Amino acid sequence: LALPRKPREVVLMLRSTGGSVPGYGLAAAQLLRLRRSGIRLVVCVDEFAASGGYLMACCADHLICSPFAAIGSIGVISGTPNAAERLEREGVRFIETTAGKWKRTVTPFREPTEEALAKAKADLEELYGQFQDFVKVNRPAVDLSIVATGEVWFGPNALAKGLVDELKTSSEYLLAAVAERRCEVLALSLEPPRRNSLVSQLASRSSDLVTDGSELADGA
Repeated sequence: LALPRKPREVVLMLRSTGGSVPGYGLAAAQLLRLRRSGIRLVVCVDEFAASGGYLMACCADHLICSPFAAIGSIGVISGTPNAAERLEREGVRFIETTAGKWKRTVTPFREPTEEALAKAKADLEELYGQFQDFVKVNRPAVDLSIVATGEVWFGPNALAKGLVDELKTSSEYLLAAVAERRCEVLALSLEPPRRNSLVSQLASRSSDLVTDGSELADGA
């Protein structure tokens, strides 16, 4: 964004089933920076953009998905395993010290009270409301009473419900941009950092041994 010559358009090839609220909220905020800077944002979904993935996708000026891409899942979920009964049978007591009435509501180590469950539910509803508001701002034509149910829709149904703007694969879109608009397409990808932990080194060494063994077997 700080370059003197900005790109006219950014195409994001998105593939995500969602995740943490803060992480995907930050990703969406970063995408909106492109639009605020006057750069057209196109999002292409070839496989799926669900939950937090759709939170990012709906930031697009133009949202494209392939005919069988999974789109939507506008909702919020939280789950915590509870081992309180087992701990009680084993004679294990869990002692927790907090400051602030709602510092902790539901934990794996004790049975939650009805009040704590109600508070946890209220927190989810608040996040759910923010999610819906964000979608409505960025895609005002959608009917939230229909699409904000946690359901997922595939290509044609997602288009019919206004969740996407066009059915097309990312390859089709990019090739058309080159052929019809004479665009120069530059690709940018990010590689995850290589892990140098002992476990990853051992796993890599084990893979090498398996490969060597199979080659020996083939030679025999």
